Amino acid sequence: MIWYFFRSAFRNLIKNKVTSIINCLGLSLGIACCLIIFLVVKNESNFDKFHSDQDRIYRIVRVTTNVNQSAEPEYRTGISFPFPGILEEELPQAEKVTTLFNRGEVLLKSFPEKESPRLFKQNGFTFLESNFFEVLDFNRPDFEWLRGNANSALTTPNSVIITKSLAEKTYSSLDVLGKTILINNDWECKITGVITDFPENTDFQFSIMASLATLRNGNNDWMEGWYSLSGNYQCFIKLHQEVNVKDTEARIKQIHSRFVSKKIAKDRIYKLQPLSELHHDSRLSNFNRIVSKETLLGLSLIGLLLLITSAINFSNLSTAQSLIRSKEIGIRKVLGSSRLNLVLQFLGETYMLTFIAAIIGVGLAELSVLKFQNLLSIRNSAIISFNLEVVVFLLALWFCIGLIAGVYPAFVISGFHPINAIKQKMDSGNTGKIRFSKGLVLLQFVITQLMIIGTIVIFSQLKYLQSKDLGFQKEAIITVGIPETETILRNDFAGKITNLAPNAVSIRKRDRIKY
Repeated sequence: MIWYFFRSAFRNLIKNKVTSIINCLGLSLGIACCLIIFLVVKNESNFDKFHSDQDRIYRIVRVTTNVNQSAEPEYRTGISFPFPGILEEELPQAEKVTTLFNRGEVLLKSFPEKESPRLFKQNGFTFLESNFFEVLDFNRPDFEWLRGNANSALTTPNSVIITKSLAEKTYSSLDVLGKTILINNDWECKITGVITDFPENTDFQFSIMASLATLRNGNNDWMEGWYSLSGNYQCFIKLHQEVNVKDTEARIKQIHSRFVSKKIAKDRIYKLQPLSELHHDSRLSNFNRIVSKETLLGLSLIGLLLLITSAINFSNLSTAQSLIRSKEIGIRKVLGSSRLNLVLQFLGETYMLTFIAAIIGVGLAELSVLKFQNLLSIRNSAIISFNLEVVVFLLALWFCIGLIAGVYPAFVISGFHPINAIKQKMDSGNTGKIRFSKGLVLLQFVITQLMIIGTIVIFSQLKYLQSKDLGFQKEAIITVGIPETETILRNDFAGKITNLAPNAVSIRKRDRIKY
C-alpha cells in the first residue's frame, strides 16, 4: 500500500513537470533561507555557553544616574581599580573574583634564533588575573593548553600566554616557552603558555594575554585610586550555588559606599550582568560584537514568514491544479477509493516534493554559508557535519512544510463529488473554499510586500549612511600610526611631514591615553 502511494505520487510529479519544478524551486529557496537563518540564530545564541557553571558567572557593570541631567541611566563596563580586591575579601557570595584589562591592538616584536626580529601589529591583547581560567575555563574539546599550565602561567609579572596561531606567527613553532616577546616597546615578557585559538562563539577573542601583575609591578599609581575608571578594566565573579543575585548586588553597594563620596555612592550602582547576556545586551560593550535578542527575534520572524510564503505558494498552485486531476479523482472514488486514501496520496506527493526541495535547499544553504561566511559570522559549515540540532531542525522543517502546504489541497481535491469530478464540473459556487483560497493569496502578497518595503527601507538607510556629507573630505585625510612609546619619533615625524607635505591644510598629533 505504501509503495503504491509513492509510485503514484512519483508518476504525478513527472506528469506535471512544470508545476512540480515551480513548487520545488519555491520550497527550496524557502528551506535554504530558513536553514541559513537558523544557523545564524543558533550560532549567535550559543556564545559562551560551554564554560563550567556558566549560569553562576557574572560581569560587574556600573549603572550611573543623573548624568548631565539625563533621565536615562548610563551603563558602563569599567569599575574602580581597587574594587575587585576588596570584593574578593568581603563578598561572601563570591566563589571566585577575576579581572582583566583589555588593550586591543599593540605592537609586538619577537626574536627568532638565526633570524632578524619580527615586528608587527597584533589585535587581541589583554592583561589577565592569574585565576582567569578558573572562572572562565572554556570547557570544550577543541580548546586545550598546548604548552604551559593554567594554574601558574600568569602568576608572575611579565609573563604572557599566546595562542597557537600567534606562536606560529612569532616563532614559527609551538615550542616557545621561555622565549621573549616585546609588547609596545614597553613590556618585555616571557612566554609561559600556549593555548589553542579561542573558539568562534566566544566574546573573549584574545590572542596575547599578559599577567595583570605586570601592570601592578610598574609605576601605576592610578590603579590605587577609587575614582580611576576605565571601560577596559572589567571584573567577573563566580557566585556560590543558590546565591541570590539581588542580595549580592545590595552587598556590593554597601561595600562600594564605604570608599567613595555619598553622592557617588548614590548615583553609581554596580549590577551583575549574567555571562549569557554579554553577547546580547546592546547597552554595554564586549570584546567581540553585540547581537541583540531583538535582532535574533527579527531574523526568526523573517524565516517564519519565508516559510509561510513558500507553503502558501505551494498550496495555491496545488489547489489551482485540481481541475486537471478531477477526472482521476472521480474514477478512483467510483472504483472504491476512500477519501482518507486520497488525502494520504496527496500528502505523500507533497512530502516527496518537499523532500526533494529540502535536499536542494540544503545544497543552496551550504553554498551560501561558504560564500558569505564572514558576513554570516559562521566560519565552519554546520550543515555538512549534520549535527543533531541541524538534523532535528531539517526534519521538523520538512514535516511542517509538508503539513502546511499539503493539508488544504489534499482535503479540497479529495472532497470532489465523483460524478461532477468525472464530468469535470466543479462547484464554482463553493464560496467558503474560494474565500479561503483568496485569503491565502492575499496573505502571501501582504507578506511579500512587507519584505520588499523593509528591504527598500534598509537599503535606503545604508545608502544614506554611506553617502551623507560628513562635513570634511575624508579622502584627503591620512592617518599614520606610530607607537605611543616612541615620543621622539612622533615629534620628529610631525616636524618633517610639514616639509614633505607643504600643501597640507592642517597637521595634528593625537596622543592615546596610556593606562
